[in-house]
Amino acid sequence: DAAADALASRLFSFKSTARLVCSVDGKIKYKDSAPETMLSLRVPMEKATVVEEEKGEGDDGAPKEKRLKAEEEEKAGGVKEDDNTKQPVPTVTFQQCLESWAAETTLEDYRWPHLQNNVHPATQETKFTNYPRYLLVHIQRYTLGADWTPQKLEVNLDIPEELDINSFKSKGPQDNEDLVPPEEEGAGETPTSA
Repeated sequence: DAAADALASRLFSFKSTARLVCSVDGKIKYKDSAPETMLSLRVPMEKATVVEEEKGEGDDGAPKEKRLKAEEEEKAGGVKEDDNTKQPVPTVTFQQCLESWAAETTLEDYRWPHLQNNVHPATQETKFTNYPRYLLVHIQRYTLGADWTPQKLEVNLDIPEELDINSFKSKGPQDNEDLVPPEEEGAGETPTSA
């Protein structure tokens, strides 16, 4: 049913805004994304910390399902891990994942229309334009290894029951900002190819 699909889409739909700053003249450009229904977040392993938790008797800190699976493998003749060889699993907070998504990044080859389509570096910061009623989040728990094979990140995610994301809301163009002039219809940045 098309009406039900449209309603479901509206419940999860949001937009984000990229704030781009030109490295040549400091002019600012705001660029809105197409509507999205899922926020995909990278796990910033560089911010991971090992959290020591108090463990109860017989509790190794692993989730119950993993512990049961390991016990079953031991019974089936699998190799038993020595307690001294277990590596502690680092923890990343959901807030750190959001901060990584919204962090300022550098775009090396950005085509600026107000500079006769010349390519110059830019800094980009992404924020929410609007919030959905329900935020659907995909955590990227796989990364590519040095040999280009997918590797699952062994990390715990600390996700709070309540979340305040007001600091990730775009304020849009401000009065004191020097904005890039609006582009003419049909003009726009095109990716560069080297």
